Amino acid sequence: MKKSDNMSARGGSQPEADQPLAGATISGGKKTNFIILGLIIVFALNLFTVSAVLAEEADLSQDELVASLDEAQALATDELESLDEVEIDEPTAIPGTFSLWWRGIKENISLAITFDPIKKAEKQLLFAEERVKLANFITETSEDPAAQEKAVAIVARANQFMEKVQARSESFLEKTNERTTKLLANVARHELNKEKVLTKLGDKVSLENIPELHKLKDTIAEKTKIFLEKIAENENIPEEVREKITIRKEAITVRQEEQVELREASKELLEKALAGDEEAKVEVEAKREENRTDRKKIIEEFKNKTQGLINKAKESVPDQQTAIRELQQIKTKAINVIKNEAEIIKNRIETQQRIMGGEPASQSGSGQAVQVQNQEQVQSQVQVQEQKQIQNQEQIREPARVETGSGKVEPTQPTTELDVVK
Repeated sequence: MKKSDNMSARGGSQPEADQPLAGATISGGKKTNFIILGLIIVFALNLFTVSAVLAEEADLSQDELVASLDEAQALATDELESLDEVEIDEPTAIPGTFSLWWRGIKENISLAITFDPIKKAEKQLLFAEERVKLANFITETSEDPAAQEKAVAIVARANQFMEKVQARSESFLEKTNERTTKLLANVARHELNKEKVLTKLGDKVSLENIPELHKLKDTIAEKTKIFLEKIAENENIPEEVREKITIRKEAITVRQEEQVELREASKELLEKALAGDEEAKVEVEAKREENRTDRKKIIEEFKNKTQGLINKAKESVPDQQTAIRELQQIKTKAINVIKNEAEIIKNRIETQQRIMGGEPASQSGSGQAVQVQNQEQVQSQVQVQEQKQIQNQEQIREPARVETGSGKVEPTQPTTELDVVK
């Protein structure tokens, strides 16, 4: 999706006030895609009730509006994000075997005659992103298992391009400039896009291919984590750009952790399905269909909620700047939620590693007792972290403030998830 596409009125009319929020549940209910749905809940509660007392800022341009909306949508939904100043045509058809082979030939020739390392890395990123977009197109337009297998192979090839970028990254990490900085920021955008497509493929590939997809995802996750951490910690990169890279790295971490949790929760069911249990197969497919439906609802909900502000910001009206600032606040809200979730995940992993690594388990009775005790401690610590997550999410949903007709600024009534679904 090109950035200009974000300004189009694709969301349709805004939903009725009593329409249930996509993916919302009564407090305590089980959710899938918990962090993404949580983000949308936060947006719905705050989008049209943001503070009317805004700091004095310079006027914002339409380009900044588009950038803020594109970034907010990228962080909050499974919609792919545009790369900065990289034009990529949207796919219109699923390529055949010969078409993919010919594409590969042209890519290899183009890279072979490119000797500048930065230019070569830019091309490899371009080719990788084109393939991720192509795989995304397949997941959204086809139900054919063979097409989904092709999409997995396309993503794997995209990852090979990025592994080559990673392999020679030292040369442009040591001495950065505006060009290499833009390249590295686009790498982070691409990796988040790739993670989204891998998640979609998890709900589309045939049951028999799920284990193989999990292996690919694990391999990509490990290498991506190391590379993005190296970029985010590079002090040669301007702080503003590092922040953009870091938040995408954290968004990837949150999404990957979510998928690991869902994988563990459905591990036994998947094993039964792969062993031929027909009831298990039906249940697995039902869960995957639910995930697909949730993702579509979330994207539509986001577009519906933002369309009014987009229209307002496009017009020459007195509150145009207010609309633009409100869209920026959406992005800020997404960043805050993701940072909070990433910190919880980091603390939980560190706690598990510390406790499990504290005492080596042995076959003796005392060693087994220590192992059991450590496991109980880990479970207890995880429960504490989950409770903190709930508390932090409630703090993020603090009452917004609105300006009344008399000019006074008063807080709105708190809104709960139960209120959302009424």
